Parts: sequence; structure tokens; C-alpha cells
Amino acid sequence: MTTVRRSLFLSLAERYLGILVQLVSFFVLARLLTPAQIGLYSVAAATIGLAQVVRDFGIGSYLIQESHITSDRVRTAFTLTGLISFASFLILVLSAPWIAGFYSHPDLSLILQVLGITFLLIPFSSTALALLRRSMNFNALFWIGTAANMISTVVAVGFAAAGFGAWSLVASSIANTLVTACLAAWFADGGFLHRPCLREWRRILHFGGQSTLARTLSEIALSFNDLVVGRVLGFAEVGLLSRAQGVMNLFHRDVMGAIRNVAYPAFANSHRNSQSLDEIHTRSVSIVAAFAWPFYGLFALFPTEAIRLMFGAQWDTAAALVPIFCAAGAVAVLWTLISTALTASGHVNLTLRIELIIQPVRIALLVACAWVFRSLESFAYVLLLTYVIQIAVT
Repeated sequence: MTTVRRSLFLSLAERYLGILVQLVSFFVLARLLTPAQIGLYSVAAATIGLAQVVRDFGIGSYLIQESHITSDRVRTAFTLTGLISFASFLILVLSAPWIAGFYSHPDLSLILQVLGITFLLIPFSSTALALLRRSMNFNALFWIGTAANMISTVVAVGFAAAGFGAWSLVASSIANTLVTACLAAWFADGGFLHRPCLREWRRILHFGGQSTLARTLSEIALSFNDLVVGRVLGFAEVGLLSRAQGVMNLFHRDVMGAIRNVAYPAFANSHRNSQSLDEIHTRSVSIVAAFAWPFYGLFALFPTEAIRLMFGAQWDTAAALVPIFCAAGAVAVLWTLISTALTASGHVNLTLRIELIIQPVRIALLVACAWVFRSLESFAYVLLLTYVIQIAVT
């Protein structure tokens, strides 16, 4: 239990430092970049996000939850990651002009192709990071995450101040991935390069296929907001939506990401030791809710002040969306760790079934919303409604 608490402390410390750095970044970049520039990058990042889910193919999650790790399984995981990443890079480069044509924005093509460089770097860190998480070595993960966040923020602000617009965020993303790869190589136990091997490919791909399909469905639904809004309302509206949702994501994505980073290997370790995951999950949700609900309540009561503090007065239009997103975040607390516990205990098939039910519903609601209402508020309410439905499904 001491190891879990120390790991959680380090993970939260890394994430809180990341949030602090992110707040400074938001504060500065919101004044250096226009909504259209941020919206352009948001659409590119949403597209990259879809490709990254396939690139990972659940291999990192497999290594963490696998009951018996062998050299062949680690080497096969590394080899498969490299092959899938390179294939993803090629597909992205070839499809980028078509995606840019769909949005009628030529600059989007080159941005996507440059961001594709991250796919060539990620294989050198993903296996090492998964093994560090499996062994609960969050001391190394703390330094890796903190350094990557700080350096990428300096790059973003520096490039934005120099007048590079959306390209400053592209440079920041590449810097983050490069620093992560270098430091993962430094801390990796047993090295970060492994001899090619495909002996265990069936075992890994059986787990990874289900995990990837579940994550792909979730990522498509998450990205659909930016993709649909960008097509129907414009890039400036994507920027407004991302700033409003960014307030919710301070906890829903950043803090909960730190908690899930520890919860997943901790749940997997408890399952291997035949401990009750139900009791551990219930206690975890209770603790999270005690912090999450006051957080969301405060920002829901003072949305304009929050937006101005974080992003500046030019984003005041986004304030009306903040209470809706905060309500969605408060609801999400009740189910956000369920899939983590299911996957960590080897029940990735149940996680997939949840996504197969909830994400098509969410996408259908988003499309209907775009067709009928064509307003930012309606997109926020769709997220809230979906999160309420997800309580029953999970």
C-alpha cells in the first residue's frame, strides 16, 4: 500500500506540475495565438489522436496487465509497436492532403505530415514506459513527464512569440515526444532497444485488438466534437469549444490521468495477488469524488472568471459552456475508473462491450446536434447526456 501511495503522490505531483505549466502556457498562448490558429491545431491533433490509438494497439496496456512477462513477449511488443507506428506514419502522410481538402485548409496537410514524425519516435519509448509503469517506478516516470511538459511548453511559447502561429503547437508536440523518448531510454530497465521477435504476436494482438477497438471508438467519439464543429461552424468555434472543455479537463483529463496511471498497474497487481478489485475501486471513486465535485462546483459558479484567468477576455464567449462541461465532469467521476479496473483484470472484452454501446450513441447525438441545432451549447449538452447514459452502461 505504501508503494501505491508513493506512486500516486509522484503521479499527482507530475500531473499538478504539468497543470501549472499548462496554465502558464494557456495564459500566454491564449494571448499570442488567435482562436482560428488554435482551432487549426486542434483539428490536426484530433486527427493525430485517432491514429495514435491504432499505433499503440493496446501493447503497452498488455505489458502492464500480463501475469507472466517473458523476454519474448517484451521483444514481440517492441517489434509490433515499431511496425504499426511506421505503417501509421505512412498512412497519415499519404492521407494528409485529402484531410486538408475536406476542411478546405491547405496548411492542415503539412501540419499533419510534420506531426507524423512523432510516430517514428514513439516506439523508442512506449515499451520502456509500459515496463516502468508495471514495476510502479513512478520516480522515473515523474522526471520523464515533468521534463517533457516543461520543455514542450518553452518551445510552444518561444515559437508563438516568434510569430509561428499554429506551428508553435506543432513544434511543442514534437519536442514533448522527443524528450520523452530520450528520457525513457535513459531510465529504461533492460534497455529501450530490443531484438526483433514475433513469437508471441498472437497473444499480444488478441488483447491488443480488443483494447485498440475500444480505445478507437472512444477516441473517435472524443475527437468528433472538434471534427464536426470544425466542419459545420469553423475553426474559431473549435478553439472556443476546446478552451471551455479545457476547464473541465483540468480534472477530468489531467488529474484523472495521473490517478489512472497509478490505478491501472495497481489494479493489475491486486488482481494478480487475488485481492478484491470491487472494494479497491469503490474506495478509489469515493476519494476522487471528494476532490472532484468541489472543483467542478467552483468553476461552474465562476465560469467567466475562470476563462479570463486562464485564457484572457477574448475567450469570454466560451464561459457559457463551462458549467455544462463541469456538470459532465462531475458525472464522469462515477464511471471513469470502471474500464481501468476491467482492463487491468484482463476483462478487456467487457471494456470493448461498453464502448460498442456508448460511443455509437454519442456519435449519433453529435451528428444530430450538428444537423439540427448548429450551436456550441448543444455540443456541450450532448457530452453531458452521454456521460449520464454511461453511468447505466458501465
